[in-house]
Amino acid sequence: MIDLNNLKRGPIMVALIVGMFIAALNETLMGNAFPALMNSFGATATTV
Repeated sequence: MIDLNNLKRGPIMVALIVGMFIAALNETLMGNAFPALMNSFGATATTV
């Protein structure tokens, strides 16, 4: 059984915060790039 009292919470918190930052950054970049990608491939909102 895992001893939860000796669990190092620092690295876990850092990994979670970095993961949340990357997810938010990805959402921002895709939100801005998606219309340009749709135009370059000739896609419309109904085909996506």
